Amino acid sequence: MSQRKRLQFKPRFWPTLGTIVGLALLLALGTWQTLRYFEKLAIEAERAAHLTDARIQVKSLAEFQQKARSYSPIEVRGSLDPDYVFLFKHRTHDGGKPGYWVGGVLRFAEGPGGLIVNRGWVHRNSAQELAAEPLDTELKSYNGLVYQPQRVIADEGTRAELTRGELALKTSAQGDVVEWESYDITGIAQALSVETPTTPTILVLGPEHSEYPYPVASLEYVTQPYMTSERHLGYLSFWYLTALGLLGMYLANAFGLLTSGRHNPAPSQPQS
Repeated sequence: MSQRKRLQFKPRFWPTLGTIVGLALLLALGTWQTLRYFEKLAIEAERAAHLTDARIQVKSLAEFQQKARSYSPIEVRGSLDPDYVFLFKHRTHDGGKPGYWVGGVLRFAEGPGGLIVNRGWVHRNSAQELAAEPLDTELKSYNGLVYQPQRVIADEGTRAELTRGELALKTSAQGDVVEWESYDITGIAQALSVETPTTPTILVLGPEHSEYPYPVASLEYVTQPYMTSERHLGYLSFWYLTALGLLGMYLANAFGLLTSGRHNPAPSQPQS
């Protein structure tokens, strides 16, 4: 009876080093996606809890601070401030068409203060032209969603240019409007000469405020975001399973299971 060959663990330097580095990277990616997964679960729960709320009506900053919550449907009585129009870069719509979101400031009908407002999407080729058009400053009601993102990505470059006086947030006939690289509503609020809510907030206008041909007002990027908790769950599963596969390949190599045996050719047959 043949004796079964006993496996021996014989790690080698370079495969071991590569595996350690690979596992560190894959586990870091998986952990980051896990954190984002649970963050998105909390966001989605909050959104679901407020999207079905009755629409609140406000006409002053004090009322807004008292009643509004993130994802609250809202009707704000006020008027668009003609001094402020700005653009948010890298925004797509209608199957990936490149463009911008058009931002501005909505002044409350009563008392001081206002809200940063997202008026909708505009095609890249029409952005500066639309931004230069006179605004409708009529006092009226604006419907939409309150959006208070949990994290705001700072556009440090634009903030620095505003601080140095190289850019002016107020629109003028002498230059183009400010184009923000990120959805930096905190930086905008700091640069405004208008009092805004203490929590970084933007009013996203509903589709009834769309204008022809632009801006296209929509709530979908808030109510139906691209990066859902399910996507993060898929990513974290991929990174962790890849790490498991890498570890399995390393162990198989170290135990010699990936090394093929030496091929012994069959003996030649004698010629007759």
